[in-house]
Amino acid sequence: MTNKGADHGASMVTEEIRKWLEHPPAVRGLRVVEDMFVIGTDIGKSRDENQDRVAVLKIGSPQRNGTSWCACVCDGMGGMKNGAEAASLALAAFFSSLISDRKMEPKSRLEAAAKSASEQVTKSVNGGGATLSAILIEDGSAFTINVGDSRIYRIRDSEDVQRLTVDDTLAEAFGAEDRGLLQYIGARTRISPHVHQIEPTSGQLVITSDGAHVVGDQLLNDLGKHSGNASQYCERVLDLANWMGGRDNASIIVIPRPLSTQSRALETSSDVSVWSVEGRLKIAWAAGRPDVPAAPELKAKNEQPSAEPVALSKDKTGEAAGGMRPKGKRSPKTKKDQIEIGFSDERAK
Repeated sequence: MTNKGADHGASMVTEEIRKWLEHPPAVRGLRVVEDMFVIGTDIGKSRDENQDRVAVLKIGSPQRNGTSWCACVCDGMGGMKNGAEAASLALAAFFSSLISDRKMEPKSRLEAAAKSASEQVTKSVNGGGATLSAILIEDGSAFTINVGDSRIYRIRDSEDVQRLTVDDTLAEAFGAEDRGLLQYIGARTRISPHVHQIEPTSGQLVITSDGAHVVGDQLLNDLGKHSGNASQYCERVLDLANWMGGRDNASIIVIPRPLSTQSRALETSSDVSVWSVEGRLKIAWAAGRPDVPAAPELKAKNEQPSAEPVALSKDKTGEAAGGMRPKGKRSPKTKKDQIEIGFSDERAK
């Protein structure tokens, strides 16, 4: 039987994440997330707006004795109207599904999240679409998913760069010259996401939109091996994309440390957060009960229980990567809010 409270909570989480992502920096943003990820995006030289969305999700659960991380890039399709809106909703719906279905097996969870995102974009965005490429890390394992032509790479010092994804284009699928997308988030036809488990590695994992990997696989490889740190690597890729004409928005996520090392460093808290280049959006669990899986419960003081879902705080304070603030317009120095989110950590899956 469908839990209406949980569904309502999921919708609210999707909407709050969407609103959090819908205003990227005017020019460039760069941020280090928990010393584990570096995320960056740049508008480029030719576009009036940045239709890329880049973010990291953290889902902590003491009951699972572990923490899940998901890094994701969604590229709004510039050839279609409402590309930015589609990218924001695609990433928000993808993350919201991962949160609500967090007890599902990883591969099935990723596939279901991408399909849910596509259905919501198709339903809500008139004429918009987006790519989606993401890496899920949990329990010492990692999984990739991609739909469209954003890419995931692995870079190791002793080897050439390895591309872990294949573009959903006629050119790569069938060797044709047409680079039009065969599938994307928001397509009217049913999508088939590409989901794979990858082994822990001593190298870096990198996610790029097409505006970033326009620099070419070899330069992505060389920059990755010879940059001083992940923040410098991101800056150099974005700079090079602009030096080559900046014909599109460019976004990149770098996971610089071995996955096996990261998995040992994960704490076991109930924190659920979303990081964009602008800051952190934090979601608190409701205090659920086994007989009421998604019972909302207020965390804020001096308020009465309601059907609205648990404390969600928005904080755009703090420094960006390497102590540098993102270029372009900045949000107010402080911005905090609270609402209620109707999720319970006891929700069975």
